[in-house]
Amino acid sequence: MIWLKQNLDRYMNQTKKYKIMKNILITFMIMVVVMSFMVNKNVTTKTSKFRMKPTYKSIKVVATYYNPVSSQCDSDPLITASNDKINLNKLKKGNVRWIACSRDLLKRWGGSINYGDTIRVISKNKNVVGIWIAKDSMNKRYTKRIDFLCYDKIVGDLSDVEIQKIS
Repeated sequence: MIWLKQNLDRYMNQTKKYKIMKNILITFMIMVVVMSFMVNKNVTTKTSKFRMKPTYKSIKVVATYYNPVSSQCDSDPLITASNDKINLNKLKKGNVRWIACSRDLLKRWGGSINYGDTIRVISKNKNVVGIWIAKDSMNKRYTKRIDFLCYDKIVGDLSDVEIQKIS
């Protein structure tokens, strides 16, 4: 009799575990089906749609490049106007894509770009095309101009460059 009771208890515990596992498996399968439906229907959130669209018109600019050295910057070349520190190792590897904007482009002086804004660069030069972050400002004598921060010089033509503010 004791043997039957022990086996019956063991069977009941296994049945409870089985039901729990079955419910978890069914929930997981439903999630997979719903997520695959969302991917196939290209369901996107408002945030992802917003990030993909430029919010400003493109601006034709003169583009140059600069290196973080005191002869091209101020007395502290590793600190940008936005007070960010330049990591030379990341810059050398190409992991830092920062630009300096002329003051007429910066919101602080009446433009539309803030420090930290994401900027899309459009150019024939594949070395500069893509997303850059506005982190620095240029001398007040420059207008409609950007400077690409780089470790070495940029190879290729920097004429016919346009920028678009994304965020």
